Amino acid sequence: MKIIFLMFLVIILICFGCSEEDNPTEPTKKYSGITRTGLDNSTPIGEIDTNDWYFNKGGQWVEVFPAFPNPTKRYSYIHFTLKKQTYLKIWIDDPIAQKDTLIRNGIFHAGSYMGHLDFFYGDDNFIRKDGIVRVFFSFDSLPNIPLIYGDIQIEK
Repeated sequence: MKIIFLMFLVIILICFGCSEEDNPTEPTKKYSGITRTGLDNSTPIGEIDTNDWYFNKGGQWVEVFPAFPNPTKRYSYIHFTLKKQTYLKIWIDDPIAQKDTLIRNGIFHAGSYMGHLDFFYGDDNFIRKDGIVRVFFSFDSLPNIPLIYGDIQIEK
């Protein structure tokens, strides 16, 4: 009787334990919508994704401008302004490349900042696929500022 039960259990595990829908090469989350910008600055071109970035909102403490260029093939710049010293964490979630990359985590003084992003992650041989990455800005020392993010379209 134990042998029959064990065989039944093995058959159940084989049938229901493995799912063909789980494909580790496909990202589990996908971002959509970007604010298009030109090569030289963060001025939006065309329609603005109102869920992205944090500018033209009368920000008392923070402004995070759209990345440029967007879309891009490899490099992009982020630009943000802080009106007082704050603790800031910046990271990239890249579901296409299956990377979650910390850019900076620490104290920033009041001022304007520009950061350079490389979506090949410093590897000239990196195989890049088209998709959208999301850059997050978390202001832990400013509780009234929400988690800010912006999407960047990567094209081959």
